[in-house]
Amino acid sequence: MSNFEWTEHHINLVREFGNSDFSDADLRGADLSSANLSSANLSDITFNYQSHQLISEVLIRAKTNHAQGMFAAYVAVRPDMCWGDWLKEFADDTRLEWALRELSKWHKDGDNAPECVLKYVVKDKGEKEAEGE
Repeated sequence: MSNFEWTEHHINLVREFGNSDFSDADLRGADLSSANLSSANLSDITFNYQSHQLISEVLIRAKTNHAQGMFAAYVAVRPDMCWGDWLKEFADDTRLEWALRELSKWHKDGDNAPECVLKYVVKDKGEKEAEGE
């Protein structure tokens, strides 16, 4: 499925069939607002950092406590908020840093990740050792 472009038709099918295999799909620009992603295979996707539903699903899967789960659910129910809004509203909340770190794990070159996510992208081992991290 490499370089497969998802159309609205495909997304509607996913809404009806929640067990879909998205692996290796390019989801940039896909409208996933009503998609049920709870059982979808998301491995190796090209992430859509504008999809509240996808962001929420990834965070729900990564949560380790109730507070993180509440944050993930809040993302899904606030599609009116953009990255700047999140950064302001949760500036002093540790869940924001947790969420950005989790989302940074999905980064691929050219996926249009926002700067706040790119800040947490793990550098390769050589760069870390050179910086003494």
